[in-house]
Amino acid sequence: MLATMAPDEAGADRHLDHQSVRREAMERLRPRGGLILRTRRDGLRIRHSDDGELPSAGAHSPRCHAALLGAAGRGAHPAGAGPALRSRGPATGGRRGPSPRLRRVTSPPPSQPAAHVDRALCVLAHPDDVDFGSAGTVAAWTAAGTEVTYCVVTDGDAGGFDDTPREEMGPLRQAEQRAAAAAVGVTDVHFLGYPDGRLEPTLDLRRDISRVIRQVRPQRVLTSSPERFWERIGASHPDHLIVGESTLRAVYPDARNPFAFPELLADEGLDAWTVQEVWLGASPRADHAVDVTDLADRKFAALRAHVTQVGHRDDLEEFVGGWMRQTARGHGLPEGRMAEAFHVVYTA
Repeated sequence: MLATMAPDEAGADRHLDHQSVRREAMERLRPRGGLILRTRRDGLRIRHSDDGELPSAGAHSPRCHAALLGAAGRGAHPAGAGPALRSRGPATGGRRGPSPRLRRVTSPPPSQPAAHVDRALCVLAHPDDVDFGSAGTVAAWTAAGTEVTYCVVTDGDAGGFDDTPREEMGPLRQAEQRAAAAAVGVTDVHFLGYPDGRLEPTLDLRRDISRVIRQVRPQRVLTSSPERFWERIGASHPDHLIVGESTLRAVYPDARNPFAFPELLADEGLDAWTVQEVWLGASPRADHAVDVTDLADRKFAALRAHVTQVGHRDDLEEFVGGWMRQTARGHGLPEGRMAEAFHVVYTA
Protein backbone atom coordinates (compact mmCIF):
# COMPACT_ATOMS: atom_id res chain seq x y z
CA MET A 1 0.00 0.00 0.00
CA LEU A 2 1.24 3.42 -0.84
CA ALA A 3 1.85 5.67 2.12
CA THR A 4 -0.36 8.76 2.26
CA MET A 5 1.24 12.05 3.32
CA ALA A 6 -0.81 14.53 5.28
CA PRO A 7 -1.31 17.97 3.67
CA ASP A 8 0.85 19.74 6.26
CA GLU A 9 3.61 17.17 5.83
CA ALA A 10 3.49 17.61 2.05
CA GLY A 11 3.80 21.35 2.46
CA ALA A 12 6.73 20.97 4.82
CA ASP A 13 8.44 18.62 2.37
CA ARG A 14 8.04 21.11 -0.46
CA HIS A 15 9.36 23.87 1.77
CA LEU A 16 12.44 21.82 2.69
CA ASP A 17 13.02 20.97 -0.95
CA HIS A 18 12.76 24.67 -1.87
CA GLN A 19 15.25 25.60 0.85
CA SER A 20 17.74 22.92 -0.18
CA VAL A 21 17.67 24.05 -3.81
CA ARG A 22 18.09 27.66 -2.72
CA ARG A 23 21.06 26.81 -0.44
CA GLU A 24 22.68 24.79 -3.20
CA ALA A 25 22.35 27.62 -5.69
CA MET A 26 23.73 30.17 -3.23
CA GLU A 27 26.69 27.95 -2.37
CA ARG A 28 27.55 27.58 -6.05
CA LEU A 29 27.64 31.36 -6.44
CA ARG A 30 29.38 32.18 -3.14
CA PRO A 31 33.01 32.43 -4.40
CA ARG A 32 32.53 35.91 -5.86
CA GLY A 33 34.46 38.09 -3.40
CA GLY A 34 32.60 36.87 -0.34
CA LEU A 35 29.27 37.95 -1.84
CA ILE A 36 26.45 35.77 -3.02
CA LEU A 37 23.90 36.30 -5.76
CA ARG A 38 20.28 35.74 -4.79
CA THR A 39 17.60 34.81 -7.30
CA ARG A 40 14.30 36.61 -7.11
CA ARG A 41 11.11 34.94 -8.26
CA ASP A 42 11.06 37.13 -11.38
CA GLY A 43 14.47 35.80 -12.43
CA LEU A 44 16.41 38.94 -11.51
CA ARG A 45 19.81 38.32 -9.88
CA ILE A 46 20.86 40.65 -7.07
CA ARG A 47 23.94 40.57 -4.86
CA HIS A 48 23.90 40.07 -1.12
CA SER A 49 26.61 39.66 1.48
CA ASP A 50 26.98 36.45 3.44
CA ASP A 51 24.96 37.83 6.31
CA GLY A 52 22.01 38.64 4.04
CA GLU A 53 22.60 42.39 3.89
CA LEU A 54 23.05 44.29 0.66
CA PRO A 55 26.62 45.56 0.17
CA SER A 56 27.26 49.28 -0.10
CA ALA A 57 26.52 51.00 -3.42
CA GLY A 58 30.17 51.03 -4.40
CA ALA A 59 30.78 47.38 -3.52
CA HIS A 60 29.16 45.77 -6.54
CA SER A 61 29.14 46.39 -10.25
CA PRO A 62 26.08 47.53 -12.20
CA ARG A 63 26.56 44.47 -14.42
CA CYS A 64 25.91 42.07 -11.54
CA HIS A 65 23.35 44.26 -9.84
CA ALA A 66 20.82 43.97 -12.68
CA ALA A 67 21.82 40.88 -14.68
CA LEU A 68 19.49 38.02 -15.48
CA LEU A 69 20.30 34.76 -13.73
CA GLY A 70 21.05 31.56 -15.60
CA ALA A 71 19.87 28.24 -14.25
CA ALA A 72 21.30 27.47 -10.82
CA GLY A 73 22.37 23.88 -10.39
CA ARG A 74 20.96 21.41 -12.90
CA GLY A 75 18.28 23.60 -14.43
CA ALA A 76 15.87 22.79 -11.64
CA HIS A 77 13.95 25.56 -9.97
CA PRO A 78 11.57 25.75 -7.03
CA ALA A 79 7.89 25.56 -7.76
CA GLY A 80 6.54 28.96 -8.75
CA ALA A 81 9.95 30.47 -9.45
CA GLY A 82 9.46 30.40 -13.20
CA PRO A 83 11.59 28.67 -15.85
CA ALA A 84 15.33 28.70 -15.44
CA LEU A 85 17.28 31.16 -17.63
CA ARG A 86 20.64 30.41 -19.14
CA SER A 87 23.54 32.83 -18.86
CA ARG A 88 25.37 33.77 -22.06
CA GLY A 89 28.93 32.82 -22.77
CA PRO A 90 30.89 29.68 -22.00
CA ALA A 91 31.75 28.74 -18.44
CA THR A 92 35.38 29.25 -17.45
CA GLY A 93 37.15 27.16 -14.84
CA GLY A 94 33.90 25.67 -13.62
CA ARG A 95 32.36 29.14 -13.15
CA ARG A 96 29.62 30.72 -15.17
CA GLY A 97 30.35 33.06 -18.03
CA PRO A 98 29.35 36.71 -17.98
CA SER A 99 25.68 37.32 -17.40
CA PRO A 100 23.69 39.13 -20.09
CA ARG A 101 23.02 42.81 -19.66
CA LEU A 102 19.45 43.98 -19.63
CA ARG A 103 18.37 45.17 -23.07
CA ARG A 104 18.43 48.93 -23.61
CA VAL A 105 15.00 50.49 -23.38
CA THR A 106 15.92 53.58 -25.40
CA SER A 107 17.94 54.11 -28.54
CA PRO A 108 21.11 56.20 -28.50
CA PRO A 109 20.15 59.90 -28.72
CA PRO A 110 20.66 61.79 -31.98
CA SER A 111 23.77 63.92 -32.29
CA GLN A 112 21.78 66.93 -33.55
CA PRO A 113 18.17 68.15 -33.29
CA ALA A 114 15.88 67.28 -36.17
CA ALA A 115 16.39 69.59 -39.13
CA HIS A 116 12.63 70.06 -39.42
CA VAL A 117 9.53 69.12 -37.45
CA ASP A 118 5.90 69.50 -38.41
CA ARG A 119 4.67 70.78 -35.05
CA ALA A 120 6.31 72.50 -32.09
CA LEU A 121 4.85 73.59 -28.76
CA CYS A 122 6.31 76.39 -26.62
CA VAL A 123 5.33 76.20 -22.93
CA LEU A 124 6.34 79.27 -20.91
CA ALA A 125 5.29 80.87 -17.64
CA HIS A 126 4.41 84.44 -18.67
CA PRO A 127 3.46 86.47 -21.71
CA ASP A 128 6.74 87.79 -23.24
CA ASP A 129 8.90 84.89 -21.92
CA VAL A 130 8.95 83.18 -25.29
CA ASP A 131 9.73 86.45 -27.07
CA PHE A 132 12.69 87.44 -24.90
CA GLY A 133 14.29 84.02 -25.14
CA SER A 134 13.08 82.35 -28.30
CA ALA A 135 11.13 84.54 -30.74
CA GLY A 136 13.93 84.51 -33.32
CA THR A 137 14.07 80.71 -33.21
CA VAL A 138 10.28 80.49 -33.48
CA ALA A 139 10.36 82.83 -36.49
CA ALA A 140 12.89 80.50 -38.13
CA TRP A 141 10.67 77.49 -37.47
CA THR A 142 7.50 79.07 -38.85
CA ALA A 143 9.40 80.36 -41.90
CA ALA A 144 10.44 76.74 -42.57
CA GLY A 145 6.85 75.53 -42.37
CA THR A 146 6.65 74.29 -38.77
CA GLU A 147 3.28 74.84 -37.09
CA VAL A 148 4.07 76.43 -33.71
CA THR A 149 1.67 76.65 -30.77
CA TYR A 150 2.16 78.71 -27.62
CA CYS A 151 1.00 77.58 -24.17
CA VAL A 152 1.32 80.39 -21.61
CA VAL A 153 0.74 79.15 -18.08
CA THR A 154 -0.11 82.48 -16.39
CA ASP A 155 -1.68 85.69 -17.66
CA GLY A 156 1.20 87.75 -16.27
CA ASP A 157 -1.10 89.73 -13.99
CA ALA A 158 1.78 90.49 -11.57
CA GLY A 159 3.86 92.20 -14.26
CA GLY A 160 4.10 95.78 -15.48
CA PHE A 161 5.86 98.98 -14.49
CA ASP A 162 3.03 101.48 -13.93
CA ASP A 163 -0.26 101.77 -12.03
CA THR A 164 -2.37 99.76 -14.47
CA PRO A 165 -5.16 98.16 -12.38
CA ARG A 166 -4.35 94.57 -11.63
CA GLU A 167 -7.69 93.30 -12.92
CA GLU A 168 -6.86 94.79 -16.33
CA MET A 169 -3.30 93.53 -16.58
CA GLY A 170 -4.13 89.90 -17.36
CA PRO A 171 -6.41 90.62 -20.33
CA LEU A 172 -3.96 93.26 -21.62
CA ARG A 173 -1.09 90.82 -21.54
CA GLN A 174 -3.07 88.11 -23.28
CA ALA A 175 -3.78 90.52 -26.13
CA GLU A 176 -0.11 91.56 -26.25
CA GLN A 177 1.02 87.95 -26.44
CA ARG A 178 -1.31 87.19 -29.32
CA ALA A 179 0.01 90.22 -31.20
CA ALA A 180 3.61 89.21 -30.47
CA ALA A 181 2.89 85.66 -31.63
CA ALA A 182 1.51 86.94 -34.94
CA ALA A 183 4.75 88.88 -35.53
CA VAL A 184 6.65 85.58 -35.73
CA GLY A 185 4.01 83.53 -37.53
CA VAL A 186 2.15 81.94 -34.59
CA THR A 187 -1.64 82.01 -34.47
CA ASP A 188 -2.49 79.29 -31.93
CA VAL A 189 -2.04 80.56 -28.35
CA HIS A 190 -3.33 78.79 -25.22
CA PHE A 191 -3.55 80.40 -21.78
CA LEU A 192 -3.88 78.16 -18.74
CA GLY A 193 -4.85 80.99 -16.36
CA TYR A 194 -2.65 80.17 -13.37
CA PRO A 195 -1.77 83.06 -11.01
CA ASP A 196 1.42 84.93 -11.87
CA GLY A 197 4.18 84.46 -9.29
CA ARG A 198 2.45 81.69 -7.40
CA LEU A 199 3.15 78.57 -9.43
CA GLU A 200 3.93 75.27 -7.74
CA PRO A 201 4.73 71.86 -9.30
CA THR A 202 1.25 70.44 -8.80
CA LEU A 203 -0.44 67.47 -10.43
CA ASP A 204 -3.05 69.86 -11.83
CA LEU A 205 -0.37 71.79 -13.69
CA ARG A 206 1.18 68.59 -15.04
CA ARG A 207 -2.23 67.42 -16.21
CA ASP A 208 -3.02 70.73 -17.92
CA ILE A 209 0.29 70.80 -19.78
CA SER A 210 -0.14 67.14 -20.70
CA ARG A 211 -3.55 67.99 -22.11
CA VAL A 212 -2.08 70.61 -24.45
CA ILE A 213 0.71 68.24 -25.51
CA ARG A 214 -1.87 65.60 -26.42
CA GLN A 215 -3.98 68.19 -28.25
CA VAL A 216 -1.11 69.66 -30.28
CA ARG A 217 0.91 66.41 -30.66
CA PRO A 218 4.24 68.18 -31.21
CA GLN A 219 7.50 66.52 -32.14
CA ARG A 220 9.34 69.30 -30.32
CA VAL A 221 8.60 71.17 -27.07
CA LEU A 222 10.35 74.39 -26.05
CA THR A 223 10.23 75.46 -22.42
CA SER A 224 12.32 77.09 -19.71
CA SER A 225 15.10 75.25 -17.94
CA PRO A 226 14.22 73.88 -14.50
CA GLU A 227 17.82 74.54 -13.40
CA ARG A 228 18.70 77.82 -11.73
CA PHE A 229 21.15 79.88 -13.81
CA TRP A 230 23.32 81.51 -11.15
CA GLU A 231 25.17 83.73 -13.62
CA ARG A 232 21.84 85.07 -14.96
CA ILE A 233 19.60 85.01 -11.95
CA GLY A 234 16.91 87.07 -13.70
CA ALA A 235 16.36 84.20 -16.12
CA SER A 236 15.53 81.89 -13.21
CA HIS A 237 12.26 83.38 -12.02
CA PRO A 238 10.58 80.77 -9.76
CA ASP A 239 7.69 80.50 -12.21
CA HIS A 240 10.16 79.71 -15.01
CA LEU A 241 11.73 76.91 -12.97
CA ILE A 242 8.34 75.44 -12.07
CA VAL A 243 7.07 75.53 -15.66
CA GLY A 244 10.26 73.91 -16.93
CA GLU A 245 10.06 71.11 -14.38
CA SER A 246 6.32 70.59 -14.85
CA THR A 247 6.67 70.52 -18.63
CA LEU A 248 9.42 67.92 -18.47
CA ARG A 249 7.23 65.81 -16.18
CA ALA A 250 4.37 66.20 -18.64
CA VAL A 251 6.59 65.21 -21.56
CA TYR A 252 7.88 62.22 -19.60
CA PRO A 253 6.07 60.30 -18.39
CA ASP A 254 2.61 61.85 -18.36
CA ALA A 255 1.73 62.74 -21.95
CA ARG A 256 3.00 59.45 -23.38
CA ASN A 257 1.45 57.22 -20.73
CA PRO A 258 -2.23 56.43 -21.41
CA PHE A 259 -2.65 55.48 -17.75
CA ALA A 260 -1.43 58.87 -16.47
CA PHE A 261 -4.36 61.23 -16.04
CA PRO A 262 -6.69 58.66 -17.62
CA GLU A 263 -9.48 61.21 -17.73
CA LEU A 264 -7.71 62.92 -20.64
CA LEU A 265 -8.36 59.82 -22.73
CA ALA A 266 -11.62 58.65 -21.18
CA ASP A 267 -13.38 62.02 -21.01
CA GLU A 268 -11.65 64.08 -23.72
CA GLY A 269 -10.49 61.46 -26.20
CA LEU A 270 -6.86 62.61 -26.04
CA ASP A 271 -4.56 59.74 -26.90
CA ALA A 272 -1.08 59.48 -25.45
CA TRP A 273 1.71 61.25 -27.33
CA THR A 274 5.50 60.97 -27.22
CA VAL A 275 7.55 64.16 -27.71
CA GLN A 276 10.87 63.63 -29.52
CA GLU A 277 12.83 66.69 -28.33
CA VAL A 278 12.68 69.28 -25.56
CA TRP A 279 14.53 72.59 -25.99
CA LEU A 280 15.31 74.26 -22.65
CA GLY A 281 15.85 78.03 -22.73
CA ALA A 282 17.91 80.03 -20.22
CA SER A 283 19.84 76.89 -19.37
CA PRO A 284 23.26 76.91 -17.70
CA ARG A 285 24.21 73.97 -19.93
CA ALA A 286 23.05 75.24 -23.34
CA ASP A 287 24.53 73.11 -26.11
CA HIS A 288 22.75 74.32 -29.24
CA ALA A 289 22.68 77.86 -30.68
CA VAL A 290 20.37 79.17 -33.38
CA ASP A 291 21.68 82.06 -35.48
CA VAL A 292 18.75 84.50 -35.60
CA THR A 293 20.61 87.53 -36.99
CA ASP A 294 18.46 87.67 -40.12
CA LEU A 295 15.27 87.38 -38.07
CA ALA A 296 16.12 89.86 -35.33
CA ASP A 297 13.68 92.47 -36.66
CA ARG A 298 10.80 90.04 -36.22
CA LYS A 299 11.94 89.24 -32.70
CA PHE A 300 12.11 92.94 -31.81
CA ALA A 301 8.63 93.47 -33.29
CA ALA A 302 7.30 90.69 -31.08
CA LEU A 303 8.94 92.22 -28.01
CA ARG A 304 7.59 95.68 -28.82
CA ALA A 305 4.06 94.22 -28.76
CA HIS A 306 4.41 93.82 -24.97
CA VAL A 307 3.72 97.48 -24.29
CA THR A 308 2.84 96.99 -20.62
CA GLN A 309 6.28 95.43 -20.05
CA VAL A 310 8.75 97.25 -22.33
CA GLY A 311 6.96 100.43 -23.37
CA HIS A 312 9.23 102.47 -21.09
CA ARG A 313 12.49 101.13 -22.59
CA ASP A 314 14.10 103.10 -25.40
CA ASP A 315 17.10 100.78 -25.39
CA LEU A 316 15.24 97.51 -25.95
CA GLU A 317 16.94 96.57 -29.23
CA GLU A 318 20.36 97.53 -27.91
CA PHE A 319 19.86 95.61 -24.67
CA VAL A 320 18.45 92.42 -26.23
CA GLY A 321 20.76 92.62 -29.23
CA GLY A 322 23.83 92.83 -27.00
CA TRP A 323 22.62 89.82 -25.08
CA MET A 324 22.16 87.81 -28.30
CA ARG A 325 25.56 88.82 -29.67
CA GLN A 326 27.18 87.63 -26.45
CA THR A 327 25.35 84.31 -26.81
CA ALA A 328 26.57 83.99 -30.40
CA ARG A 329 30.18 84.62 -29.38
CA GLY A 330 29.94 82.08 -26.61
CA HIS A 331 28.88 79.43 -29.12
CA GLY A 332 31.54 80.20 -31.69
CA LEU A 333 29.54 82.23 -34.20
CA PRO A 334 31.29 85.03 -36.13
CA GLU A 335 31.56 88.46 -34.55
CA GLY A 336 28.41 90.53 -34.95
CA ARG A 337 26.01 87.57 -35.28
CA MET A 338 23.07 87.15 -32.89
CA ALA A 339 21.89 83.86 -31.46
CA GLU A 340 19.49 82.18 -29.06
CA ALA A 341 20.79 79.14 -27.18
CA PHE A 342 19.14 76.04 -25.74
CA HIS A 343 19.88 72.79 -23.98
CA VAL A 344 18.36 70.14 -26.25
CA VAL A 345 17.13 67.00 -24.52
CA TYR A 346 16.12 63.96 -26.58
CA THR A 347 13.05 62.40 -25.02
CA ALA A 348 11.79 59.71 -27.41
